Amino acid sequence: MSNEIFNWLSARFDPRGHEIGAIALEEDFRAWATVLDVPVAMLCDRVALHLAQGFAAKRLSFTFCDAVINGLSGVALDTGPTDLFWAIYLAFDAGEYNHSGDGPEIDPSEAYTRPMIQEVLAGQASG
Repeated sequence: MSNEIFNWLSARFDPRGHEIGAIALEEDFRAWATVLDVPVAMLCDRVALHLAQGFAAKRLSFTFCDAVINGLSGVALDTGPTDLFWAIYLAFDAGEYNHSGDGPEIDPSEAYTRPMIQEVLAGQASG
């Protein structure tokens, strides 16, 4: 993924994952796809994979990754999300809340998201 896009995304969210700035994420993202001359769905996959790899390597926080993937979900849904995007989206979604039977000591991002992301990345490595 272009460092320029990642820098742009990093500037769009504060460390807690809250969007900042007045520019619409979806409109900007579609513009990036045009500039890079790639289908929007492909760019969604590239960003999702970058987020998954960054989270797995502990370079990117759950909060940041979750905020970005949620922000891009509208774009992906409009273009028909690929299996890869959807798997990564669902992995981050699973870490947003405590699941039935979880005690207060359970961090859902570690208990659910991290293993799901590792599974997605393992599938990418073997596929």
